[in-house]
Amino acid sequence: MGAARYAARRDERGLRNLVGNAAQGDGRRGLALQTGFLGWGAVVRDRAPRYEDFPARGLFRYVRQPIYVAFALTLWTGPVWTPDHLLLAAAWTLYCVAGPALKERRYRAVYGDRFERYRQLVPYWFPALRKLDARLLD
Repeated sequence: MGAARYAARRDERGLRNLVGNAAQGDGRRGLALQTGFLGWGAVVRDRAPRYEDFPARGLFRYVRQPIYVAFALTLWTGPVWTPDHLLLAAAWTLYCVAGPALKERRYRAVYGDRFERYRQLVPYWFPALRKLDARLLD
C-alpha cells in the first residue's frame, strides 16, 4: 500500500473515531446535538444517531434557548453604534428569535411528548423567574 493511500486510510479512521466519540456518548453528546455534529457523525459512521435524554438542566431550566438569548444580548451591548452595527444586530436577533423554531421542530420529532411538556413549562425567549423541576417532565 502506498504512503499516500495509507495516510488517507489513517486519517479516515481518525475522523471516524473522533466522530464516534463525540456522537456516541463520551459526555459530549449535548454539544454534538447542539452543533449538529451528532447527525453528521452518524452520516460519516453510516449509523443511525443515538440521542441521549432531553437536556433540561442548567440554563435550560429557565429558558428554552439560552444560547440564542445570550448571543442576542451580546449583539446589543456594543459600546459604539453605527448604522451597519444596528442592521447586523437586528438581523442576527431576528435569526436568534426565529431560527430555533426549526430546531424545536426536530426536538419534537425526537423527544415527543416529553419535549411538549417542557415547551409548555419553560418560556421560549424571556427567562422564567423560577427554575423548572426536571421531575415534572417524567
